[in-house]
Amino acid sequence: MFTADTGGNVSRVVHLYHFEDYRARDATRRAAATNADWQRYTDAARSCILTKESTILLQAPADVYAAAGIGCASAFKAAVPSVSGGAAAGGPDDQVVYELRNYRLRPGRNGVKALMAAFKTGLPSKLAADGVGQLALLAHSDVGLLNQVFEVYRYPSAQHLIESCERSRGAAEWQEAKAKAYELCEQFHISFLHPTRFSRWQ
Repeated sequence: MFTADTGGNVSRVVHLYHFEDYRARDATRRAAATNADWQRYTDAARSCILTKESTILLQAPADVYAAAGIGCASAFKAAVPSVSGGAAAGGPDDQVVYELRNYRLRPGRNGVKALMAAFKTGLPSKLAADGVGQLALLAHSDVGLLNQVFEVYRYPSAQHLIESCERSRGAAEWQEAKAKAYELCEQFHISFLHPTRFSRWQ
């Protein structure tokens, strides 16, 4: 669970859940409906909510994750990255930030496939140049507004995020992947999120 920092509507809370498939999702929702703690939470939250939205995502193909040298989002664990030179990234006053990148592609059947192929080639160079960011999720929409691709990266702080963006501009393969993304996109949106204190993704 995350709260929004900047990049659009900041009066929002973002939940991410992982399910093996739609049957598992249905079973979890049935169990939640009979869970007293969950019901107390939803009853208390209802008075605070103006709108709710739900989108179901499918993770990127396994070969895209493998090319980036990471496992799928369900196995993501926040590490303590280091910048080049061995200095520890992050300090006692830093606040962890997750960068949510949303690519809204033009209608068509092959846009998502083409962008995933570009990321498969480009992500290794971005992550190598980045130094501190961790790719937590790469996925596309399956229910909701279609032809959307999402990236989620974890950084020790917003300042580390901005500095890593500067470094990644020297990664040629990543710049080529970004050029492909912009070619396919109708809109591209970035927002910064902070994990709640009880989030699994700290």
